[in-house]
Amino acid sequence: MNNRVKVQYELQRRRNRKRISLRVTDDATVLVVAPLRTPLTVIEEVVSKHSPWITAKLTQVKQLPPSLPPLTYTTGDRLLVLEEECTLQIEHGGVYATTCIRQGSTLIVKTRKGSGVQAIRKALLGWYIDFGKQLYHQLVTQWMSQIEEAPNLELASIEIAFYPKRWGSCSQKGELRFALRSLMLPYPIVNYLALHEVAHLYYFNHGQEFKCFLDTYMSDWKERQKTMNRLRRQAVAF
Repeated sequence: MNNRVKVQYELQRRRNRKRISLRVTDDATVLVVAPLRTPLTVIEEVVSKHSPWITAKLTQVKQLPPSLPPLTYTTGDRLLVLEEECTLQIEHGGVYATTCIRQGSTLIVKTRKGSGVQAIRKALLGWYIDFGKQLYHQLVTQWMSQIEEAPNLELASIEIAFYPKRWGSCSQKGELRFALRSLMLPYPIVNYLALHEVAHLYYFNHGQEFKCFLDTYMSDWKERQKTMNRLRRQAVAF
């Protein structure tokens, strides 16, 4: 029985590519990357051969929770803070500098008359960065206080980064960085991310010891990781 179906795809040819690769993006685009001189017939055969896999991935992507509408940086925009939906409110006049505060489920940006989108965006980013640094510092400190063994790397700093895909990182200098968009995820997932990067201070890899470490301190970390992946379209950079 032949399960192959005709697949619409976007083709990119690259000079330094040695093999054909297939990827389904979060906007349900099938992306095919091929070496520069690969015949189209060969590419079509590879795509056709993998059509069941592509169909399954497209189904998974279409079942992901959708992201919020793109930001316009005007009153009424919706944003997520630890999964809670907040509404943006812009107040013009009466201030010397553009600032952002949170009141309940409202993010209020107070700005001078005539200030444009960039000033509002900068104030919003500043609020998220300050909020994220404070939250992750608290979580990282709490996790390290619970762990009895000494880390192999000393904690050097905690920063918020503009990662478009990854969620966090740990450098060999003990610098922890967390994606700004992670602050849109539910609190239990953010707590998992904090532990994940703390674990790299002890095990600078994703080997078995690293996984056992996570098992010890968060028995359901794999489920949280799956949830994080499922919610990735909701946590978007801006």
